[in-house]
Amino acid sequence: GHRGLSTAGPPLFAYGLATGGPFMNAGVTSITALMAKADLDGEAYVAEYGEEEYVMLVSAYSLYIGIASSVLAVVGFGALAKSVPKPVRTGFKWGCAVGVLVSALPNGLFQGGGSQLKQLAKEQSLLNAYATKYKVYFPGIVNAANVVFALSRPMLWSLAPTVLFVGGGGLFFWWVF
Repeated sequence: GHRGLSTAGPPLFAYGLATGGPFMNAGVTSITALMAKADLDGEAYVAEYGEEEYVMLVSAYSLYIGIASSVLAVVGFGALAKSVPKPVRTGFKWGCAVGVLVSALPNGLFQGGGSQLKQLAKEQSLLNAYATKYKVYFPGIVNAANVVFALSRPMLWSLAPTVLFVGGGGLFFWWVF
């Protein structure tokens, strides 16, 4: 409804100010982007084939997700989704929100974004070494270790992105709640 539209502006504005990134995603688009990165092993694909090929691949992936979502809507999957208990729906929404936050965190705290965070974590974190070792069994463990590393070392944060990221997030929560 209208509440979703009225609350979408400030976080997107804050995200744009904090990151300067041209790819501002919200809602389902963010989840699709995270799924694409995880499913398609984005960083390895870019390293092997280049960014332009990866953009083409993600475009096709997003198109297929859109087609699949449309087919599910036509066959009445929405009615089935409404029967899911409220705590499960709430948990799913919170899980998606945390996933989006975790993916935005490196750009919000480090001038060099995710690549800077990965380099610092690889050089300075024993936790990252263990996480890399068990990545085969727990695919999300490296991201979790990087978030723990990032949050536990505020002295490494870049000033401008951090002020905008933390200030924008605080403004968003103040405005919504």
